Amino acid sequence: MLVPISTTNNTPSAAITLPFTPNSIIADPAGKAVYLGSSSGLMALVPGGTTVTTFGTATGTILAISPDGASMLLSDDVNNKLVYFDISTGTVLATAAYTATSSAYTPDSAFNVFVDPTPPPPAQPQFGVGYPSGFLASLSLGFTPSFLDVMAQGGLVYISSASSHEIATYFTCNQTPNQTLTAVSPTLIKAIPNGTGAVAVDPPAIDVVATPSTLPAGCAPTNLLSTLTSFDLGQGIFTPAQLLIDTESANVWVLSNLSNLISFNLPSLTAGSVPIAGGAMPLNGGLTVDGTQLWVGTSDNTVHRIDTALPGDVAQVAVNLTNSSGGAVAPNLVAVLP
Repeated sequence: MLVPISTTNNTPSAAITLPFTPNSIIADPAGKAVYLGSSSGLMALVPGGTTVTTFGTATGTILAISPDGASMLLSDDVNNKLVYFDISTGTVLATAAYTATSSAYTPDSAFNVFVDPTPPPPAQPQFGVGYPSGFLASLSLGFTPSFLDVMAQGGLVYISSASSHEIATYFTCNQTPNQTLTAVSPTLIKAIPNGTGAVAVDPPAIDVVATPSTLPAGCAPTNLLSTLTSFDLGQGIFTPAQLLIDTESANVWVLSNLSNLISFNLPSLTAGSVPIAGGAMPLNGGLTVDGTQLWVGTSDNTVHRIDTALPGDVAQVAVNLTNSSGGAVAPNLVAVLP
């Protein structure tokens, strides 16, 4: 089931029955549609609509959608392949014999990158690159990658590795290594929208990677060095589930196995937290474009609206999701349309 909720009055609409069980959700960058991945096919719904469109050949978990909203990459762990999907035509353009834990598009939507930590033996973990229309090449990594993202300026790829205790940077133009930054156990990583670097969750801390926003010319440029600074989040050890950054590059939010939402303010470099009403556990969430609202599905079967300015949990919306037997289930996939 999929339940639309108005962010202006916290009111849910009638539930829409989905043809497949979803494993992922993502919103079109322009707010034209919401997409849900599944092992049986991709599903799409336009805002205000009630008819779900399906694409049976696009199977897997949605990893990324291009900034121009034209392309999507899915990882099909059942059939061990990546699926390159053209949203404008609704067709699968290509597949590749990889699976991935993380993927991102460059800001101009011209290229896609991914990491595959567990390719079939004897291959080593891979860092792959392709056009939106298909796979180009990959290189073997000397470490096991966790997640990646592309610098908002476009010139670097940040790759975290919890097992190797590092964040590595690679040049986007030719996928050559640039720098290795020592960390503790970094997992989720996201580029800062203003192009000044990236942040990675590294329990009990957060790692802030500062990169010069103006990169030297050339491919690959020389003398491009980032710095990494860790800040304790004051929550002890936790298991991160999701990392969000608002478009103003001001506040970072971490969803975890704690019954509160962890925050970190980038301008002041200070940590905070917001208790979830009723002690519920956060599952999945999304920020509004202006960053003033954080919507989070939780273990109490409701979706909570967090006012990020207060900050505080100001509303709990009952969405009444049920399984095929009629039992209540928690909203574990949440997307906020721009």
